[in-house]
Amino acid sequence: LIVAKNYKYKIGIKGLFERSGLYTVIGNDPEALPVYSFGVQVISKFGNSKSSLESGLYYLSRASNLEYRYYGSFGYYGFPHIPFWYRNIHLPVNYRLDTKIIYFAVGLYGDYLVRKSAREFDGFIESYGTDRKFNLGFNLNLGFEKPFSKTLCLFVEAGFSYNLTSFRKEDDFFIYNSDRAFGFTNYGVNFGINYKFLRKK
Repeated sequence: LIVAKNYKYKIGIKGLFERSGLYTVIGNDPEALPVYSFGVQVISKFGNSKSSLESGLYYLSRASNLEYRYYGSFGYYGFPHIPFWYRNIHLPVNYRLDTKIIYFAVGLYGDYLVRKSAREFDGFIESYGTDRKFNLGFNLNLGFEKPFSKTLCLFVEAGFSYNLTSFRKEDDFFIYNSDRAFGFTNYGVNFGINYKFLRKK
């Protein structure tokens, strides 16, 4: 199989199979939860080099276990953690380097919270606060591609993303400013397929 390297752009679809939780600079969530996301990947190659600009648009899920309480006959009762899911519009901007065997991409991203959901419960979240709508973070991907034509290839990658900002407005904006400010972290395996737009000869 002849692999075409003289492409200008790649456009594809990607599915993300991850675990997600809230973390501080000194601690973590009691349990990371499974989440599933999807989106469109766009890669623009820098001339004939091995470097590219990688971006895209994703509907990304993040999750957390939050303790809740309800009011009974003898006061407030604490209960085990209840899973909450946070759906975001996710926009990464990465520098990507392709080698003969693997590629890696590293950069920053912005998340915009569009929906929050939870399992039904009768109570309230202790000291929850207000969700931060917009978050910034750092991400890293490491993977490899398997071409099956000159223009189409499958890829699989390990992915990691880490919010640099706290998920609540009441906390400091950047989580490293406080050991009590929580930010989301996702990690897992991603799969996808992309199409190469070849350069004209």
